[in-house]
Amino acid sequence: WTIVTTYQKGFTGVEVDSEGKTVKYLQREIADQQLMSCKMNRGIVEKCQKERKQNKAPALFNLSELQSTMGKKYGYTPDKTLEIAQRLYETHKIMSYPRTDSRYLSTDLYNEIGDHLKSCAFGKFKEYVEKIDLGKLEMDKSYFNDKKVSDHHALIPTIKDDIQSTYAKLSEEERNCFDEVVVSLLAIFLSPYRYETTEVVVGIGTKKFLSSGTTILDLGYKAIYRILSEKSAKDKELQLIPELQEGAEISVDKVILKEDKTKPKARYTPGNITKLMGKYKIGTSATAANIIQTLVDRKFLKLEKGKYITTDLGRKFLQLIPDKLKSSALTIKFELNLQKVNSGELSQEAFLEDLIREINENKASFQKNSKKIVEEASVGKCPKCGRELKSGKSNWYCSGYNQDPKCEFSIWNTIAGKKLTDAAVKELLEKKRTGLIKGFKGKSGNSFDAYLVMDSEFKVGFEFKNKKK
Repeated sequence: WTIVTTYQKGFTGVEVDSEGKTVKYLQREIADQQLMSCKMNRGIVEKCQKERKQNKAPALFNLSELQSTMGKKYGYTPDKTLEIAQRLYETHKIMSYPRTDSRYLSTDLYNEIGDHLKSCAFGKFKEYVEKIDLGKLEMDKSYFNDKKVSDHHALIPTIKDDIQSTYAKLSEEERNCFDEVVVSLLAIFLSPYRYETTEVVVGIGTKKFLSSGTTILDLGYKAIYRILSEKSAKDKELQLIPELQEGAEISVDKVILKEDKTKPKARYTPGNITKLMGKYKIGTSATAANIIQTLVDRKFLKLEKGKYITTDLGRKFLQLIPDKLKSSALTIKFELNLQKVNSGELSQEAFLEDLIREINENKASFQKNSKKIVEEASVGKCPKCGRELKSGKSNWYCSGYNQDPKCEFSIWNTIAGKKLTDAAVKELLEKKRTGLIKGFKGKSGNSFDAYLVMDSEFKVGFEFKNKKK
């Protein structure tokens, strides 16, 4: 619980300690007692500090930043964003090479950057291009830096005469991606975002309450973000604080308790998983998308409601892996040894011999401690107890087979010589009967068609088209 004040002048404050940190009470009784000690209708302004600030536009996109942005705004997975960017570059030829790690431009691009801007002077971008003085473009070191460009510069639109007609033919996904890249380039040549922050500390009894507010002086480059989707155009609400003088009295409208809860750390999403990988040096911006998709294809991860979740299979797999194979120290060791091979300190034969020895040791460790991993993909709920039904080697079985209370419900995955599909089992679970299934085989070897039905005792049998049995 936190104690929050509302002033008659229309802004709010929260109780802070001597270091300016919000005071949080973990017991309601104590919070109530503290609330009673500041039930006063007036306070004293102890501090009123204003500061003018400005922010320049953020650096341009590299592939990782673009993947992050498209993931947050539209839910695109990293491999989907890469695929879209590749089409804009290769098929439509309106965007620069996408597999780049740099967010900067090389200085040799300065002389032609005006032509890149002119290419964008159409449609919703036109009014913003016209605000830029193309004859006096500044080569700002915040965006032009040879030292921060390796093989390829940041993502920018290309110089193309028919870019407007090409843009008109883009899919919605391609347009969303291209819009972000165009806006990021135009923004670096627009004026900075200017604002004024106000920080007020009000004393009420023995307690201090902090209020923070922002007044926008000039929207600057941020104005161009309005032409992007509504999802990206929203700004958080800014609290406006009126003119106040230190030492003045201020009327308090009300003082209340605000209840809140801590939240567990959020799961990773398509918008931030590539940043996580970059932090731990896992792959590059060009390979990160494929790494994630490989984990999904192998069913170690799944994307559920826009969040990546580990599967039972993935967690069991990790349990089998020796710690040293999961450690970043292993990668560092390989890199150092490869450098020694390159410099002549270590022979190629010695490097390979050491590598093969470690592989054999790990192989022996796996054989000694191996466990059988069965991919357990759920096909629905057990009709008997409501727990998940899992896909095993020879049947679909209730996940409660080894739990208390134990449930032994199962459905064979092959009935009368016919292998059942996941879809058929799901239909049987939901509707207690399937559609007509063709290709069952009787004991005589003759094939027949039938419906599978489940009775009230959860036993599965046949129902025939013309006569029921």
